[in-house]
Amino acid sequence: MGIPYTYFPDRQLLFLRLEGHITQRDIFRYFSKLENDRTWDHGCRELIDFSNLTNLDLSYQEMRTIRLREKSYYESLDNPVLCVIHAPEDTGFGMARMYQQLAEINDDLVVEIVSTEAEALARLDIPETSFDALLTAAHTVD
Repeated sequence: MGIPYTYFPDRQLLFLRLEGHITQRDIFRYFSKLENDRTWDHGCRELIDFSNLTNLDLSYQEMRTIRLREKSYYESLDNPVLCVIHAPEDTGFGMARMYQQLAEINDDLVVEIVSTEAEALARLDIPETSFDALLTAAHTVD
């Protein structure tokens, strides 16, 4: 599956949804797409939605490789990036927790995991209480 994302430059926010069965290859395709997006600010906050994720097919080593690639995005920043993961199911929560532990190693990314959309948006100081409300009139990149 692909990983669609929406970038809100005025809010300094990157919102992405992991849907269906996701592999390391899917994530690297997403990275390539994002790297070519000239509007993307590497220091923006991140909101990741796991609510439609059915399988995140990644070993620990594959997840570590993903983090090493991500690290290059954040190296030049003065402050860590805030990443909020919406993980309403136990499996997604477990994968998000593993990612959180890997992120803590480098101090370039602060990962918070929440179970509701409203809580995710509140952590980012976004006034909307649902992702649908956030995405109204936004342009999503597939």
